[in-house]
Amino acid sequence: MALDGSDSVWVVDSGLQQLVKINLSNGQRSAFYDGGQSDSDNKFNQPIAVALNGDATTPATIAFVLDVKNKKIHQVDLTNGTDAGDPLLFSDSVLDLNLVLPRDLVYDAINDRLLVTDRGINSLVAISISGGSEVSRAILSGPVTPDIE
Repeated sequence: MALDGSDSVWVVDSGLQQLVKINLSNGQRSAFYDGGQSDSDNKFNQPIAVALNGDATTPATIAFVLDVKNKKIHQVDLTNGTDAGDPLLFSDSVLDLNLVLPRDLVYDAINDRLLVTDRGINSLVAISISGGSEVSRAILSGPVTPDIE
C-alpha cells in the first residue's frame, strides 16, 4: 500500500490481479491497471506490494508492483496506466545477488532505488533503478541480529 500525496492510496489486488487506486475522501475504488491482461508477456500473477516513486515534494509518476509468482517488479506509468519500462527481474544474473522470497518494497527517493525485504535470504536488499538495463542489487542489512543499544 502506498500514499500518493493527493488524497489517494494505491493497493494491489492479488485476486483480481490489478493495481487499484482508492480515493480517501469518498472511498471510491478505481481499477487503474489491469495487471497487463492485454500483454500476455507481462501479466500480474500474484502482486503483493506496491511502492510509488514520489516523495513529500515530488508527485509519483511510476508504481512499482512486486509480483511474486512472475518473479518481477513491474513498472506502471501513473499518468496513463501503461508499462513504464521492462519489469525488474528477481534473478536475472548468475553473478549478481538474486531475490528469493521478497515480501515488501519501498521507494528510496534520495538514492533512486527500491528497498526490498526478502525473507528467503533474511535481508534488506537495495535495487538500483537508475541504471537503465543494468540493474544492481546489494544487501543493506543481512541475517545478523542487530546490536541493541
